[in-house]
Amino acid sequence: MNRIIKTFILFTISLNLISCNQNPEQEYPKTVLFEDGFWNVESRYEVDVDSFEEYPKRIQDLAKKYLIGKIGEIKFNESKFSYGYIASNKPMDNKYRKNEMTELLYGEDSTKNKELDTKYNYPVYSIGFEYKDLKKGIEKYTLNFIMDNNGKVLMNISFPKINLNPNNINFIPIDSVHKILSKRKITSEKLELDMRYNRKEESIFYYARTFIKDGSILGPSCFPQYKEHFKVNAITGEIIEYNTENRIEYYNN
Repeated sequence: MNRIIKTFILFTISLNLISCNQNPEQEYPKTVLFEDGFWNVESRYEVDVDSFEEYPKRIQDLAKKYLIGKIGEIKFNESKFSYGYIASNKPMDNKYRKNEMTELLYGEDSTKNKELDTKYNYPVYSIGFEYKDLKKGIEKYTLNFIMDNNGKVLMNISFPKINLNPNNINFIPIDSVHKILSKRKITSEKLELDMRYNRKEESIFYYARTFIKDGSILGPSCFPQYKEHFKVNAITGEIIEYNTENRIEYYNN
């Protein structure tokens, strides 16, 4: 056989062996995001808040107490304020703007609009913090909640519930998810990995899926198609199986 051909074959085999021996975990996403939104508070006026210190001191204290009770003092100290707004039924100063959505839906002088006076204990404070733990692979975890002027929480943060000291809440690292992906030979191609919250069970989990296609012969779709693989409880590491094609693999960990 021609020497050049032999050399080429050996070179090709070497490349294949190298690619096979590469650790597929290195190709997986290194970080995940969890982003939770605010729901709209019905009000006549509102103003954006760019600094936690812009809230009344009493609300700051109540917000800190609420967060520490939910996520623990350690995680609270590692968190930072990101964004918020104040909703009111009357302008508290000239910075407040009319809520165009409320005015559009109800009309400024409508009966429904006037009913807003008794809907909440205004002002209502929407407060958003962010937590991150890059060692675990968590790039951003939003902690959004809403409380009224009496400190009553109208919307809780999306965070796992624990009956013990909240400082004991400990996320499993994303590397643990990489090992599950690698063991099941799930490639990184078009793989999406993120964190999601189950509000009913108050649990957080990693979710792995692979993008398949966007749309059909009828055109682009608002609901792209994915192959769902699994979700993993981000606290306990328990695998909740999605892909029923290889069910037995998920029971033999």
